[in-house]
Amino acid sequence: MKKALLVNEAGYGLGHVARLTSIAQRLQEDGWEISLCSFRSAFQEHFRAKLTEFLPAPGWPGLMGENWFHRPHDPKEPANSFAAILSYFGAADDRVIASHLRAWDSLLRLTKPSVVVGDFAPGAMLASHGRMPTVSVGTGFTVPAIHQGRYVPYKNATANDYVLGQRVADAVISAFRQIHSSAPDNPFVALRGQEAFPICYRAFDPGRGLREERVVPPATIASFETKGPIQSRRVCIYFGPDIQPYAHVLTALAQLCPKPLLYVDPNVRRRIDLKGFDIRDRLFTAQDLSGICSLLIHHGGLGISQLGAATGTPQLVIFHDVEKWLNAQAIGEKGAGAGLSLRDASKDRIGSMLEKVTRDSIRTAAKRWASELAAEQLQEKPEDHIVDELRRRGVTD
Repeated sequence: MKKALLVNEAGYGLGHVARLTSIAQRLQEDGWEISLCSFRSAFQEHFRAKLTEFLPAPGWPGLMGENWFHRPHDPKEPANSFAAILSYFGAADDRVIASHLRAWDSLLRLTKPSVVVGDFAPGAMLASHGRMPTVSVGTGFTVPAIHQGRYVPYKNATANDYVLGQRVADAVISAFRQIHSSAPDNPFVALRGQEAFPICYRAFDPGRGLREERVVPPATIASFETKGPIQSRRVCIYFGPDIQPYAHVLTALAQLCPKPLLYVDPNVRRRIDLKGFDIRDRLFTAQDLSGICSLLIHHGGLGISQLGAATGTPQLVIFHDVEKWLNAQAIGEKGAGAGLSLRDASKDRIGSMLEKVTRDSIRTAAKRWASELAAEQLQEKPEDHIVDELRRRGVTD
């Protein structure tokens, strides 16, 4: 039986495992065995496809020891490139990459997959390069843009981003030569995978206008009838898998918003005071946002950002992690909301931002944008499009 190894090496959001789950279910319909390799064992709880085995992914030094999610980032120096993220992992050092490749070599010899499918899995893509078909899926941020065969940083990139890209490329080549007799001709093509499928709306792709491959829109979001006047609807809040960094923000929101609706992972609820909130047990859906939500406040993850955009919901993004500012920027450019760095999120700043994003002009712009996105969506599911395309190219035969 054909065996697919699905890999996630970084990223704490559920979007990574959700994309891999959808592809796994689609491959299983074609008779494939599925193994999952992730740096987070907790992702097994959210993986709805039947697994042959679960394997812990080899760790990057930058993700070990100090918790990545709590690592401080200066919003004045945002990540403008995939190379910047790799450098945070330690991938600008050939010794780190060589060690990582050796670990992956052992794992690939053990599992013997027919194809490797990665979502934010640069190490797996590198180690599998030239040995078996490799496929990367993910956001426009985690699938690096390639233009005319060359890696390009994202918009707003500086000269330093290009220098950093070359440093990572040189480190990859040096690491390969320490282990193998040859190195990839184009390190970033190897890091991206043989086939690449960014899954996002064009507005949320930081490589738009730069990349060669087509961006695949997310699954079609049905249109739901709005229930009741806007005054009777709720502020909905989602700050990702760990809300501890947002403790002071939640305190402010409990005072500024009338009984907001908050989703919190059950495993972290007991660690923080959540008085003043109605607690929700499941993630928000399109129907929820269309039916009960007047304003969506969140951390800037791609999944929740796109859900808000597709349902025409005004958004306030209080971003913390390295790439979330890009999603906040996309929302702001469309006039459908605004963004605020977690470091600047005092009660007064949050209050002034709430006044801004609840204006009628924001609601009008959000509805207009939702109509534009509806025209962009495919009729088929992203995973169907991807697997059918892979079969057409002979990758999953």
